[in-house]
Amino acid sequence: MGDSAGGNLAVTTLLRACREGVPRPAGLVLMSPWVDLTEASLSAPSMVENERSDFIPRKLMRLFKEAYCDGASANGIDPADPLISPLYAEPAELAAALPRTLVTFGTGEELLDQQRAFCRHLREAGVPMDVYEQQAMPHVAPVFASLAYGHSQPRCELGSGSGPLAAGGSMAACLLQGADLEAQEEAPPPVEANNRIERFVASVWQAPGMVQPITVTRRCTSGTSTRPAVPPTVGRDLI
Repeated sequence: MGDSAGGNLAVTTLLRACREGVPRPAGLVLMSPWVDLTEASLSAPSMVENERSDFIPRKLMRLFKEAYCDGASANGIDPADPLISPLYAEPAELAAALPRTLVTFGTGEELLDQQRAFCRHLREAGVPMDVYEQQAMPHVAPVFASLAYGHSQPRCELGSGSGPLAAGGSMAACLLQGADLEAQEEAPPPVEANNRIERFVASVWQAPGMVQPITVTRRCTSGTSTRPAVPPTVGRDLI
């Protein structure tokens, strides 16, 4: 899993691993990935249109881009190289390198245009994927969900008030016990994004060949929360 520049690194790591013959993982989660570091990307329409709804000044984004790309440029490497800007990876390479993927981002992001373009690129490459656009949300909004909406507020608590989550369990634990959440009201976009990530992780863990989840209990501000955990397995982890 990677968010923002970490989303870039998650994808480029898998591209490089594929070139080296390393088995790909079972799943990939990308939150607000920054996948285009070319100069042209800084003048994309969403960079201008969403500048007031996002929180990263374009001047700062340029500094980040230049700092990241300086070493490559000094060595004659184009910022459009897929290991710098995975938006430009060949479809065949994406299909070979990427496992089932969940991508989530906000429609209020400056990076919106490149994120949508990347999702189209993955679909055209045949990468199995799920996409969730968080309406009017800025960059990496799910990271701040607990600040805005509190801790341990998953969607199934919006329903009848019964079941594993009402007792302090997690979304993944609820899913693993077979709870039907589809009829429930959708949570606010950042919370819903986190809910979808948990569902995605739970489904990957239950895929054929994966080690079955075990349950661990942790303490949090809102009480005891039971979450599934899985021992790492070479080449089959979730990244």
